[in-house]
Amino acid sequence: KIAAALSRKNFAIIIGLTLAVYIFYLCLSLYGLSLTAGNNRIGAGELLEWSNIERAFKGLLANLYQSSILKNIGITARLNITDILYIHLPADLLREPVNILKILCALTLLPFIRLPQKARFFILVILAMALSYIFIISMGRVRSNTINYLITQPRYQYLPNALFILAGCALLYEKFKGSGRNIITTALLLIFFWNFQNTLIGNKSIDANMAFLDKHYYEARKFLDDNPHTKLYVNFIPSNTDNDSVFVLGADIALDLLLGEELTSFPERARHIYTKDGFMKNPYYKEAKPSPQLGDFYISWDYRRYRELPPLKDVVIIGSLAALPKISIKAGGYVTITAAEAGTGAVETISLKHPYSITGPRPYRANNGEASMALLKSGDDICLFFNNEPMSKAKLTKLYSGWDLDGKELLGDHFRGKGGPSRIVRLFKQMSLSKVKCP
Repeated sequence: KIAAALSRKNFAIIIGLTLAVYIFYLCLSLYGLSLTAGNNRIGAGELLEWSNIERAFKGLLANLYQSSILKNIGITARLNITDILYIHLPADLLREPVNILKILCALTLLPFIRLPQKARFFILVILAMALSYIFIISMGRVRSNTINYLITQPRYQYLPNALFILAGCALLYEKFKGSGRNIITTALLLIFFWNFQNTLIGNKSIDANMAFLDKHYYEARKFLDDNPHTKLYVNFIPSNTDNDSVFVLGADIALDLLLGEELTSFPERARHIYTKDGFMKNPYYKEAKPSPQLGDFYISWDYRRYRELPPLKDVVIIGSLAALPKISIKAGGYVTITAAEAGTGAVETISLKHPYSITGPRPYRANNGEASMALLKSGDDICLFFNNEPMSKAKLTKLYSGWDLDGKELLGDHFRGKGGPSRIVRLFKQMSLSKVKCP
């Protein structure tokens, strides 16, 4: 119908611009894949498989129905907050009278939609940009996740929503100037009010779930303001006491990032210790300059990977080759510490085997896809605990240089988005001290 209303030349221009938009986003996606080639397992060929394109098209339709239409007209969604935020439509959508009212309100706008001749290029290109954006996102997400995941992520809707609003205003403008002004204004005000209400409900829910982290941050911030020029060591992992999976991604490093140099990961460098029960003077504090040699330490974390253990790519948790020692989970089924020998600077790697390999048994799945690990040094011994059981042990025969960095600077490349889609959560750092001994 649109093609019939336009000249062949104008329609060809629209088709050309639409294809250009698709090609632009496709090239941008392929360029992004080239930048992350070492950190993902999805290639351009897999993305362009017909089965993936078909799933992506279904994802586009589902996203338009649920996110671009129903959620945007003010349907109150159900929030599910775990590792991140998920937004679901209510299961009993049509059982609530208010939802039927919202749908009818949106339907009243349909008779007022017109494609103005002067703005037709603008509108159709804007719609093509929005649809192509969702389609390209869908192509990647349905390969690594599911359509259900795609439609529950509001972060993918920011740009499409802005473009749909622009196109919607242009489509309604002709009738808004005429007899439809009152009805259009009333319907849009109601939709705005319902969305505003949903935003407040969502913010309140997120604030409630973030309360545990806010509490720790403001307590630490006040203590440091009252005690300037002091270092603080946090002796616990911030978590929600009601559900420790809520916002678990990043909660362990949040205080490091927010408070910066005022925190230390070395207990002996802090005048005070922050525990879940409050603040206390640090009995381990030493005024003397710390030794440049690698001392005792205790570092623990939970490893989350729903497909492979060990990971297919190395996961660097602490340090880097430019900031040794470096602690990694290796693809071959080891946890390693790479350190420089004191005096000579020769770099050596100590490997500690854990019980699961890529081809071996995977009973970790029974533990919600997680594996708890802890690497510690006690005297000349260095050992690995796996799911709270001692697994591997090595004897150090040389002295190694310790860490020059502190706080967030100690964090490895994993926390900078490198090393594949593994997840390291509940990271706990106790450098220069280990209360746990190797067996």
